[in-house]
Amino acid sequence: MSKPTVHRVQELTESEVVHLTDIHVRAYEGDFSMLISLGGDWSLAPYIARAIIRATLLEGEIYVVKNDSNQIVSFGLWFRPGTEVFSTPEQRVLGFDDFFKKLKPEMQEWYSNTYPEYLKKYLDGVFTKEVDNSQFITSQRLIRIIGNVEALVVLQPQKVAKQNEFIGLATAPPLNVRKYLSMGFKERTAFSLPSPAGDQVVHVFSKGSA
Repeated sequence: MSKPTVHRVQELTESEVVHLTDIHVRAYEGDFSMLISLGGDWSLAPYIARAIIRATLLEGEIYVVKNDSNQIVSFGLWFRPGTEVFSTPEQRVLGFDDFFKKLKPEMQEWYSNTYPEYLKKYLDGVFTKEVDNSQFITSQRLIRIIGNVEALVVLQPQKVAKQNEFIGLATAPPLNVRKYLSMGFKERTAFSLPSPAGDQVVHVFSKGSA
């Protein structure tokens, strides 16, 4: 079997958006940090997944991993310096606004105030303005996450090295923490993020010429 191939996509058909949404939902099934972002309501998973994908397609970068049959089996969503997911009205109208309306009032408050306040408190100054933020990397099958994530992450240092930049990403699950450390990432900071659906410890990593 040949190695999986990585491609940047700048357009997605509706069926491809549906496919990526399905990959995202299944990859994060049972993930506590994702459940927290949904306010404990897993039925909202397709809504946030679709919103993230469409927002990134508009103002970020989407990289997909394809198998021998040219099928997308994994993908990564990235944002360049100066913007991030759901940071503009143009992004939010592509699905986040509808997702937000489905949340309970306490989760709406969390997204509006607690979440951004904690990010500002703990992330300001951690990265330089040159950071390349990886928001999500998902895989079609859990057993293939490491291989596919490596394919995506290995690409980024090559892409940013010429620009004297580096990769930054955040994760919560202990499995992901071990995985990124084994791939040569450096942990920059960690902090506890409270929410109405439960608290979690967020670990922030970087790799490259920081």
